Amino acid sequence: MIHQMKLVIHFSFLILFSCTTDKVEKNSLVVDSSNHSIFTLLEDHMGHSMTMITDLDKLLQSKTTEEYQEASLACSHNNKVCFSLDLKVSSRGETRKRYCDFPPLKLNFKKGTLEKIGLNKFDHYKLVTHCNEDEDSETVLLKEYLVYKMFNKLTSNSLNAGLSMIRYEDSENVIPSFQKHAFLIEPIKEFCFREELNYIDNPNLKLSSIHAEQYKLFTLFQYMIGNTDWNLSKRHNTKLFQKEVGSPIPVPYDFDYSGLVNAPYALPHPQLPIKHVRERLFQNRAKNLDLTNTIQLFTQHKDSLFELCNQFGFLDESNRADMVAYLDSFYKIIEDPEIVQKKLIDKM
Repeated sequence: MIHQMKLVIHFSFLILFSCTTDKVEKNSLVVDSSNHSIFTLLEDHMGHSMTMITDLDKLLQSKTTEEYQEASLACSHNNKVCFSLDLKVSSRGETRKRYCDFPPLKLNFKKGTLEKIGLNKFDHYKLVTHCNEDEDSETVLLKEYLVYKMFNKLTSNSLNAGLSMIRYEDSENVIPSFQKHAFLIEPIKEFCFREELNYIDNPNLKLSSIHAEQYKLFTLFQYMIGNTDWNLSKRHNTKLFQKEVGSPIPVPYDFDYSGLVNAPYALPHPQLPIKHVRERLFQNRAKNLDLTNTIQLFTQHKDSLFELCNQFGFLDESNRADMVAYLDSFYKIIEDPEIVQKKLIDKM
């Protein structure tokens, strides 16, 4: 039955612009600054409603081929239309696209339209969706969103994420409407613009040239969250960036296979010496490893990371407590020099 309808999606955000008219023509917008993008308008806020209209049956049927299809996106607040934009949407992803009933999405806006309404021309966005209808899918999504926010706490060299509540309604009134969370991931081009970095797409780059401190931060963060689903050589779930002068910086993404998220479908690679994603494995390959400064950075942010979990009201108390306990087990390791030497340094 779900394959026989079109889709109307309402996003809830608190967007940083004013809505001044009862009706705004399609592809128009009122903003308080020209230095905005779709992402910065929607990032991390609640309150406005967003509506996306597209053919759901076509979207689900073509999720393996990732074919773009026409859609429209509109924002409203207090019954006033803020903007209405035409765009294209498609499914995306690898494992999630195969595993999920509802796939993650790609949003493709029109650069000319964005420029016309005063927004930066960042036009491609990834939307992480709820995957399946069960409660576990909601929990997995919210936990993964928090992992992005944790890395934001540790370094600005990290991709931002913007959480929203999405209300799905059947435009043909075939099935009842329902709500699920989702989050947008900051586009690579927009991240480069924000941090004044260049994206490195060079498969022949020597990994020995990577920024030493950022590499230690990267690997210890992956260890903290219990994530082994990455590979620098193959650029799996990581991107490399560089200032005009300086060493390449690794930036991770996609954390659903981490122990901290603990998705029901997550399994460690069979070649790794762990049996479950909750088991940590330190994958730093540096010689003469000195983690002193990196551990100090994590220690400085311990309270803020715990607070991020404890105050995240979208997760129930048991899931917040589980995340805190998993983080606490990491800090018990790095706060003991002997355990650091045994579990991390001597393992190299």
